[in-house]
Amino acid sequence: MFSLKTSICALGVVCVSSVAQGQDFFFRDIADVGEAALGVESTADGRLLVFTQRGRIRVIEDGQLLPDSFLDIDSQSSGSGERGLLGMALHPNYSSPGMTGEGQFFVHYSNNSGDAIISRFDVSADPNIADAASETQILFVDQPCSNHNGGSIDFGPDGYLYIFFGDGGGGNDSCGAHGQRLDTLLGAALRIDVDNVVQRLPAARGGSSTCGAAVEYSIPGDNPFVGVSGACEEIWAFGLRNPFRASFDRDTGDLWIGDVGQGPSPAGREEIDFQPASSLGGENYGWSCRHGTQANPFTPLTAMECADMEPFVEPVMEVVHGSGDCAIIGGVRYRGPMPQIYGDYFFSDSCSSRLYWATFDTSWSYINAGSIGGSPGGFGEGPNGELYVVTLSGDVREVLIDEIFVDSLGD
Repeated sequence: MFSLKTSICALGVVCVSSVAQGQDFFFRDIADVGEAALGVESTADGRLLVFTQRGRIRVIEDGQLLPDSFLDIDSQSSGSGERGLLGMALHPNYSSPGMTGEGQFFVHYSNNSGDAIISRFDVSADPNIADAASETQILFVDQPCSNHNGGSIDFGPDGYLYIFFGDGGGGNDSCGAHGQRLDTLLGAALRIDVDNVVQRLPAARGGSSTCGAAVEYSIPGDNPFVGVSGACEEIWAFGLRNPFRASFDRDTGDLWIGDVGQGPSPAGREEIDFQPASSLGGENYGWSCRHGTQANPFTPLTAMECADMEPFVEPVMEVVHGSGDCAIIGGVRYRGPMPQIYGDYFFSDSCSSRLYWATFDTSWSYINAGSIGGSPGGFGEGPNGELYVVTLSGDVREVLIDEIFVDSLGD
């Protein structure tokens, strides 16, 4: 029997079905940027800014991919393996004329030596072209190995910039045992003030300090490790392995972190960490003493060293390896125009390409909602909370539920 769903899927639209909760999801193709895409930012006027691993930011306006890049730093960024242009964040006042931060955006990228750079840029007089000459490096962090760079940067509801770094690489934190250290920015979520600048290390941009080489930010006085001897005061939370994708709930301000796990032995696992908006910071998410909800027998730390670091904050969800999963892609808690899934959390896995759909009853739980049809690089939100996913093939897709997708066919 001919069905509407069959005919839609036959048109080349990616369809997934979640029988367990009676909801069908569809992916509407928006654009193909032609190279590995890692995330989406949106402007107040509805444009989408898609950043790619190779160091480009592309603009989608009125559903059309513009021919020129918004920004192209391919020549100064190492875009291979786990390196590249890994994160982007618009200043909260990006679209607010006359306000501090108007037209400013921030990027996290790997330079040609593989080290981490956080830089600020300005948009030019043309809203679809950035001023490439406006780059100001605000933080340099030496990366001892090529993997586990983290990637996300995002402004929190408090107006501060949050930066997420992995442990510096190697299996089981073998490139420095950074996860449980407070004297390094690796393996941590940072919280800095980019609007009130203090020149912290005026002569250093070469990673001579384990707390990074900085020139253009200040540290909020209520950060949890301010005044703690031997600690990097930028640290907001730590014990992270590779927080490639994190996001703030646009309604509540809660923080969600997708932390890529270790595998395959003991049973590999991926985790979703959570920090409520009411947090005062200082959470220790356990790596490398803990691996998800389990003790990690291969940590470079002793049992006594791990015991001294307790208590650890357990993940709110974990995905145990066994059927293709290997690298979690943290997503967003949906706050868009579809009430049927409002407040649910969506994430994926780069290896299995599954869309995971999480709901809350007395605790968070998730189901496999099917394949997104390509290896995901990240998620993003539109100005009204629309949900987007991008792939390592360059696809930019909007996630829709069945009845909303059918309605959209007439757009």
